[in-house]
Amino acid sequence: MTNPNSLTELADQPGRAFGLAAYYQRNQRWLMPLLGLAILVMVPLTLTMFDSGLGGKPAALPGWMHAVAYGGCILGAFLVGLGAVFTDTLSADILRVVLPAGALTMALLLCGLSVTMTLLFAAVACAVLALAGRRRGAGE
Repeated sequence: MTNPNSLTELADQPGRAFGLAAYYQRNQRWLMPLLGLAILVMVPLTLTMFDSGLGGKPAALPGWMHAVAYGGCILGAFLVGLGAVFTDTLSADILRVVLPAGALTMALLLCGLSVTMTLLFAAVACAVLALAGRRRGAGE
């Protein structure tokens, strides 16, 4: 059982972080690019939503905005994956399985594959990546 006084003593030490701050410190390498990626994805969606919410028809966004968003998403996903590779936490391990499967899913959807087949391929990809990561961890 943990003594509550010992936790307060540990929290008073300089350079120690607890809770959300500690989680952010451990996963900072991939959380920062993920935040940028989320912003790039949400900006075109938010602009379209506000334009249609004003009572008019949805305004067409300029083509360059979509190009910048797609390019930024590709770069952001690469940086998130790179940060997850160099981070040794459970969250990064999960992300190393989910991110490639999500990228494969998006690529298959953009190629015009049906949603059912895409979800099937994504499930198989997640299983294969999880088993590959498990075997890699067992050999170390």
